[in-house]
Order: sequence, then C-alpha cells, then structure tokens
Amino acid sequence: NVSASFTHQGNSFDATTIDLSVGGMAISHRDGIYVGQDVDLELSLGSSDTPIQLKACVRWASVLWDRIGLEFLDVSPDVLETLENGIYGFIRSKLQKIA
Repeated sequence: NVSASFTHQGNSFDATTIDLSVGGMAISHRDGIYVGQDVDLELSLGSSDTPIQLKACVRWASVLWDRIGLEFLDVSPDVLETLENGIYGFIRSKLQKIA
C-alpha cells in the first residue's frame, strides 16, 4: 500500500490514496484544501524505505466524493524513477497474487 501524508499551511494530514501515477494522485480528504493550492507531500512506497518528498498542486476537488486530485510539481529524475519502480512493483505484486 501507499501511505500518504501532506502538509498545508502548517497543518499535517494523513490521507488515503485512491489513485496514483507518476504525474499525480487522488486522495480521500475534504477539509480546507481548495483547487489551486500547493501542498507538501510525503509518500511511502512499499519498494522504498525512504519516503518520497514532493510538492503538488490541487487540480480538482469533489465534495460529493471527498476526493482531491493532486498534480506533482517539479519532480526530479531520481524521484520519478522511484515513483515508477514503486508503482510497477505494486502492480506486479497484485498480479502475482491473483495468478
């Protein structure tokens, strides 16, 4: 699983990851975060012992579904590689369980 936490205006929140890609993610959260605001993210992927630190911008929000869509900003090549390896590793492990 992917653990996520984010910081916005000095407040830290844990979030449930709904969707994750190398370009961004959707989380389950609703309080006090609005489209256009930047947040600091920390992701813990199963493939890495060190959490990934990212900046992201809120691109969409759904009050009905309690979800927020985040776009990752200024992702370095090293972080991009870690994200790719973590996501593909997660998919591989799920496919192996159902095979």
